[in-house]
Amino acid sequence: MAAVYADQPVALARLAPLVTAAAERDDPAAGAIVEAAAGHLLATLAEVRRPAERTPVVLAGSCLVTDNALARRVVRAIGAEWPGAAMSCALDGAAGAALLAADSLGVDEATLASMHRRLLAEHG
Repeated sequence: MAAVYADQPVALARLAPLVTAAAERDDPAAGAIVEAAAGHLLATLAEVRRPAERTPVVLAGSCLVTDNALARRVVRAIGAEWPGAAMSCALDGAAGAALLAADSLGVDEATLASMHRRLLAEHG
């Protein structure tokens, strides 16, 4: 474990698919990690979202946009806590970065809207 924690924190991300796969196989340690991760994610969401809020929830990040034990746990909990909220998965962050860059360069609203539609169509 010391070797794992000695690495950069972002390097731990490479372990996420291994942990979620182990949780799928009913590994108790992996299941506990998934439950703890879900709890942290849901607590964070609860900090920024009112209990009766019905606006959409956008899931982002490889652990939440793929079908795995963590994503299913989080989606179930969001559905229970905010039953009227639609959920969707974010697209590739590069598309959002491109739109933000264009906006920061002063691209007009019509062009930004057109870019947005094209980016969504490409990920369709």
